Amino acid sequence: MPDNLLNAAEVAELLGVTRRYVNRLANEAEDFPATAAVFPGGRRVWRRSAVERWAKKRGRELSSS
Repeated sequence: MPDNLLNAAEVAELLGVTRRYVNRLANEAEDFPATAAVFPGGRRVWRRSAVERWAKKRGRELSSS
């Protein structure tokens, strides 16, 4: 996966939440970044920069890993 794209597990790790919560945000939060692509099987990915901007706007601290 390119460095600038994150799957749900990577977004969860970055935000310090569960993958389930990331999917909930993606489905229900109007301001959560749009998916950058959907792969076969419904696997979604997001642009790292968009997720980081969203987190900063919401006052969320990002994981340093």
